[in-house]
Amino acid sequence: HIREQFRCGPMKLGRGYPEDVIGMDPFREIAAYRGPVLILQGTKDKVVNVSYAMRAWDVYQGEAKTPRPDVILHLLQGAGHGFKKAEDKNAYFVMEQFLAGRSEVLSVDVHLTGHTVQRKKLGAFTLTLPFIGTAESPWFTGRIEPGAADVQQWKGGKPQHCEATYTITGWDCNDAPCSVTVVNRKEGDGEWRPTLSTDSAALAFLNGSDCYANLEQRRDGPLVRIFANAPREQEV
Repeated sequence: HIREQFRCGPMKLGRGYPEDVIGMDPFREIAAYRGPVLILQGTKDKVVNVSYAMRAWDVYQGEAKTPRPDVILHLLQGAGHGFKKAEDKNAYFVMEQFLAGRSEVLSVDVHLTGHTVQRKKLGAFTLTLPFIGTAESPWFTGRIEPGAADVQQWKGGKPQHCEATYTITGWDCNDAPCSVTVVNRKEGDGEWRPTLSTDSAALAFLNGSDCYANLEQRRDGPLVRIFANAPREQEV
């Protein structure tokens, strides 16, 4: 009993919109596609359950024995069905990296532990934000060493320079113990450009490579996602 026309929010839809898909199995339809895939969804989506994105990721894997590096599921923490301004920015960043062929080499779960303010003169001060946290990716898993801090220099109510420096110790994709040192600077255009160095042979491609970072802001600290060009043979 589908009407010829009906409304869905601000849109006027015709009978063919539901009629053509009412008996379709979308997961069967997508199974034959073998090209690159990026799936973006918010974890608080109340219209489409996030389990659909997870199932789609699994279907796109096909019969691969290890996860395909060109099939990416990116969940925006706390985002709903319609992204807000900051969530849009995060989604655009991930799409840009995907289209440029870069992979997420490090996801750093940062938790701020306090702050100190050092005033130099009226209207100028240095804000230091110490933090702890963990890192995880297909290439590396570890924990941030003590002494990590984000140092911000402010003047006239605006940040002039921001730099977070920290070392993560853990294990690389070959289960070898190693460390990764991150120096993440915010450039004049407002973008974060990290420099990574490591003593891991498996992660040697990170030394001196062009890396790009995005901070997904949360109440107790950001989720820092770092992307770089990874050699295909390194991908797992």
